Amino acid sequence: MELRISRFLVYLVAIVIIAAGFVNFNSTRVLADNAFTVEPAKIDYSDDLFVTPGETLNKTITFTSDPTASIMDMNVVVKGLGQTRQGVTTELEPQDDTPFSARTYISNVTPATFRIEPGEQVKINFAINVPADATEGEKYALLSIFSNPYGTGQGAAAIIAIDIPIILKVGSTKHNPAGQIVNLAVTGAITGKPLEIQTTLLNTGITRIKGESVFNRVVVKDITGNTVAQAEILLENPSLIPSFERTFIAHPGPATGLPAGEYIYESSIITGVATVIDTRTDKIIVTETPTTAFGVNLVLPGMDPDSLVVVDYDFEEDGANFYVDAIEKAGVEVELRGAAGFGAVIIGRYSGDPGTGVPFSAPVTQGGTGKTAIKYVDVRAPGLTQGTAHVTVHYTPEEVKDFTLDRLILAYYNGTKWIMPNLTRNIATGTISFDVQVLDLTGTVIGLGGDHTSDSSTNGNSTNNPFTDEDTTGISSISSGTNWGLVAGIIGGVAVFGIILIIIVRRNKSKNRRRTLPKRPVR
Repeated sequence: MELRISRFLVYLVAIVIIAAGFVNFNSTRVLADNAFTVEPAKIDYSDDLFVTPGETLNKTITFTSDPTASIMDMNVVVKGLGQTRQGVTTELEPQDDTPFSARTYISNVTPATFRIEPGEQVKINFAINVPADATEGEKYALLSIFSNPYGTGQGAAAIIAIDIPIILKVGSTKHNPAGQIVNLAVTGAITGKPLEIQTTLLNTGITRIKGESVFNRVVVKDITGNTVAQAEILLENPSLIPSFERTFIAHPGPATGLPAGEYIYESSIITGVATVIDTRTDKIIVTETPTTAFGVNLVLPGMDPDSLVVVDYDFEEDGANFYVDAIEKAGVEVELRGAAGFGAVIIGRYSGDPGTGVPFSAPVTQGGTGKTAIKYVDVRAPGLTQGTAHVTVHYTPEEVKDFTLDRLILAYYNGTKWIMPNLTRNIATGTISFDVQVLDLTGTVIGLGGDHTSDSSTNGNSTNNPFTDEDTTGISSISSGTNWGLVAGIIGGVAVFGIILIIIVRRNKSKNRRRTLPKRPVR
């Protein structure tokens, strides 16, 4: 199979996902004119193929540049393969390896660096050494091929890269999918609002749970046992790899929601002909539209009521680790770690400036961040007594089109000043995250901000390198003979079988020209 890559010179942020394996694309052509082709687009020894412990495979990837393409200096690095709960594939560093990683199986990559001229072809050779003690099941890795920044004219440069997925099934035995529902959460359990039930599945098996082969069925019944609503959500591509999770979001019932009352619901993960992988049952209490919960006002001044997500939490029912997906409504997801107590997680988005005592853009010496605000969200955890909240804020290309992506920040307001914690940026997924103690989430405004591209003079050696974050590529810092200011992020993304990553960089004009459902009301 051949993967054909193209370059597209634009001054904006976009995401292009090429999936040529889990999605079974046979050949892919992207964007405008051809820049280069890669063949094969994946190394796949699964399904009817397999490898045996102690076996060595010698493989070759053919990288061909189009006659009209630019001269490029390329690098080849082996990475691990992971996934987010939304199914986005991420490159893993060695410290993030799982028992299903084949990263250490790959060796003797030659050449590890090369220059390719227009119309030239380069053979990339490497060995796959399956350890003698390798256990049965599928193992995964990525062969990442990426360029140094190269000039494209009109004051721009680009980085082009592709990840070649490597899938190795050790042993010939076929294994049935296995999984466990590890998290349930409900939003919209109020009259007049659509009900939303989130089911998070962990792949506990040793092979993929393939896309379009498994679905989540949610059935809601009243207290007499009559079915009042149901929904089925298919596991979409890409497939779910072992040791990772995927969240299904179902909307059973009408858009106007269910009448006030008590209901029982069952969430099941089903494969094949009615083969149930796992099932969880719990209670929902639909209430009239509330204004408070656990002693706090739900909608704060300036907050968009339609963005509100409220999920009750009880340590005895939900455990110490709990996940809430409010991406669709508020652009936020929250993962509780080591939590305890009895309360709720409340998430919302502000329509504008929330009117904090100290403006977000105020100088740091005055309690601000010194950055320009992009948007504000709110995360609260009343009733929780301990634990850490891993807060992830999502942004869109439109929201950040005028900002330098590797200088975006999150900060939270503690009532007197803005606190700027340690951050994790993931440009590939358009997210930025930080950890905060749940005891600090008491009506906490969180601001996303940064520097306008015209205000930034960072070059490729910035310590805020977007490729060193935990769920992204880990590629070394962008560098070239010219100082480049990052203006748009990644045209490219992550899919399990074939990934194109194109980073458009604009020359700085200002310098050098260069979970378990609670039994209480859930809203």
